[in-house]
Amino acid sequence: MKNVQNGVLKIICVDAELSLALEIAAKLKADKGITARMVSFPSQRLFEKRSLEYKRDTLCRHRGIPAVVIEPFSPNGWERYAEAGFCMTQFGHSLPGKAAYKHFGYEAEPLATKVAGYLDQLKADEHLRSEFVEL
Repeated sequence: MKNVQNGVLKIICVDAELSLALEIAAKLKADKGITARMVSFPSQRLFEKRSLEYKRDTLCRHRGIPAVVIEPFSPNGWERYAEAGFCMTQFGHSLPGKAAYKHFGYEAEPLATKVAGYLDQLKADEHLRSEFVEL
């Protein structure tokens, strides 16, 4: 749990959410001193074709660095790459892009708060690492 104690994490996002992930990382650094590294992850299928060494170096799971995925789509499959995620759990709404992000909570402030809360939970209960936590 050393890296959780030191405030280090990975934020995984598809390309469209990269700017949001960067805002979340900046907020976590400014408010909580948490260092977040970005992983642009446009395709699980392409990632799986990479070497084991590449995958390990990218995700750093063996180093105890937790990963959180930000994906405004179904969480299916992300548990292979992250310990937690903020993903869509409901469907059937149609809104313009920015309005949809706001409606579903895809904004830097609330997401940074959720991620920081998750890291606090990990400090208290390291067994969360073996579960995919929906933020």
